[in-house]
Amino acid sequence: MSFRPYRSDPLSATGFENPAQLASQSGVLSDTFMVGTGLRVMKRVQDLPLWPVWVNPEHRVKSALVLMHGHGLSGLGVMKGDEFLGLVHVEDLVGADQDAPVSSVMRIDAEPVSPDTPLRQLAQRMAAGSLPRAPVLEDGRFLGIVNAQDLLQDIGPNYDPLTGLPWSDTLREWGIRHLKAGREITILFFDLDNFREFNKRFGHTVGDRVLKCVAERLRGGTDAAVDHLCRYGGDEFAVGTLRSRDEADMLARWLQRRIGDIEEVGAGMRLTAAVGVQGGRRTEERANVHYAATVDNLINLASRQSTAAKEEEAADGEPERAPSVAVVDLAQTEEGLRAVVVLGSGAKALTGVSVGGWSKAEGAARAALDALKRGGLADPEAAIEEVVESGRRGRKRIVLVVARLKGVPVAGSCPSGTDLPLAAVRAVLDALLAKGET
Repeated sequence: MSFRPYRSDPLSATGFENPAQLASQSGVLSDTFMVGTGLRVMKRVQDLPLWPVWVNPEHRVKSALVLMHGHGLSGLGVMKGDEFLGLVHVEDLVGADQDAPVSSVMRIDAEPVSPDTPLRQLAQRMAAGSLPRAPVLEDGRFLGIVNAQDLLQDIGPNYDPLTGLPWSDTLREWGIRHLKAGREITILFFDLDNFREFNKRFGHTVGDRVLKCVAERLRGGTDAAVDHLCRYGGDEFAVGTLRSRDEADMLARWLQRRIGDIEEVGAGMRLTAAVGVQGGRRTEERANVHYAATVDNLINLASRQSTAAKEEEAADGEPERAPSVAVVDLAQTEEGLRAVVVLGSGAKALTGVSVGGWSKAEGAARAALDALKRGGLADPEAAIEEVVESGRRGRKRIVLVVARLKGVPVAGSCPSGTDLPLAAVRAVLDALLAKGET
């Protein structure tokens, strides 16, 4: 999308359009990029230059025009003493009686915003209401006006209009901030394996749809409280995370599977991604560290690792597609919890059953293993050893399944959301099938 500039001349009202609408159309609509306590990646209203220029309702229209012209503004607050009454816009003054009072043209329905409002949230509000400006108030005190033009300048350049994700420079900024705060970070780097083929065979329209699908899968599988997702460039995406290294590895495998499960992106071609994971294993405090260089190094190493994984996968050939989860049904019986899991594997349906005194998640995990055994996709001696849920309250949790396969413990994971049994089934598939050991 190309952005047309907002008219900067406050006296040129003809042809006015709302840049907040344009910023909104770029996909920057949800306030989800808050990270850590008191840290932010996106700017807030208070980070914009605000000028508390105002007029009294008894002032004349010509006085308001002079103030706007002198300060280079396209709107003014209207105050009576310490009370904020409304706004006067330049487009309302053009053609108005020059000697009329400002009260005759001011707008009293302007909804104020607080200085700590994220810019993306404000862009959404202004776009939805086609609002050219918004007054900023703190405890009733008028601080100034935010123009839609300001939002376009501060939001537009940092985001990819196709996917709505921030660009890679925001990941670098995110990493530097957390390293300075003494936090450990891990970088996950995703490189689509065969994206060029989609563009060559089906055109860029399908290629753009592929990128949007990948962005949605990654966005849905990450948690903005601890993760920062961005489009790194071309067919590459990156995630910075504050999770432990073990949880970061689990997340990387899960997101890789989510990309591989995308359906109908292009005439039957399967989409896969290589992933590299670096960081999260510091054992000593950094001394005299160059934070930017550390972040750049982690990104570079993760990128190189994903490239090596892509080359290795190309040499080995495309792996078989894992079964999909069709049904997870749970019911209490006299014998205990009865769990039934149906997996789709090609043209076959694999059904597994588990009955016993299990939790819902463990019952579903055992039924999933039974289905894999019945379909010949798991070793007959494979067993579920433990089903646990990790993570902190208020964040997306991860179900971890530990199984024993040929005497060797293997683990799989899946973000739980609100459906623990379904997450447990997918964690079993991750443990027994994603590692190629069956």
